[in-house]
This record gives sequence, structure tokens and C-alpha cells, in this order.
Amino acid sequence: MKNRLRILLAEKKMKISELSEELKVSRNTLTSYYYERCSMFRLNIVLKICDYFDCSLDYFFERSDKR
Repeated sequence: MKNRLRILLAEKKMKISELSEELKVSRNTLTSYYYERCSMFRLNIVLKICDYFDCSLDYFFERSDKR
């Protein structure tokens, strides 16, 4: 499923491993989100990501250009 994790990480010049440590989320999970290999997302993880990057779910999932 399309998402903006790649863009959000690039904006902060962060690596997946750094975000994984920061959020206490598996690197494998974040990697599958990053490469859009996952068809189902865990809401609690996506909410952590959105809170960390200060963006909405709609922005994260490319449904809106408004953060």
C-alpha cells in the first residue's frame, strides 16, 4: 500500500534503523512499510509514525497533500 514513509525519512535524513529505535518498532516492519510491501498496516504503529513526523493518516497514506 502506498505511503510516504520514504519521503518522511528523507526529509529528516533518517535511516529506518534510527526510526525503529526511536519508536521501539521492529526494523523489519518499518522496512516493509518503506518498500510498500505490506498490504495491512498496524494502526498503532502508523499512529506512532504519524505522531513522530507530525502528519495525518491521510498524508501518510497519500490521500492528501496537507500534513
